[in-house]
Amino acid sequence: MKATIFKTKIVWITGIFAIFAINCMGYLSAYFLTNYRQTDKQFGYPRPVNKQTPKDFQLQYISDRLKTNQQ
Repeated sequence: MKATIFKTKIVWITGIFAIFAINCMGYLSAYFLTNYRQTDKQFGYPRPVNKQTPKDFQLQYISDRLKTNQQ
C-alpha cells in the first residue's frame, strides 16, 4: 500500500514539474522574441532593421503618416 502511495506522489510531482518547465520555456521564448538587446553584451536577438523599400524592388507604394494629437 505504501509503495502505491509513493508512486502516486512521484507521478504527481513529476507532472507538476513538467507543467512548470513547459510554462517557463514558453515564457522565456516569448520574452526573448519581444525584447531586443540594446548593446552587444546582453543576450537576445538584435532589433530587426528594414533597410530596403518596395521601390528598391521596382514596386509601387504609397506611405502616409497617421495624424495624431491634432489641435
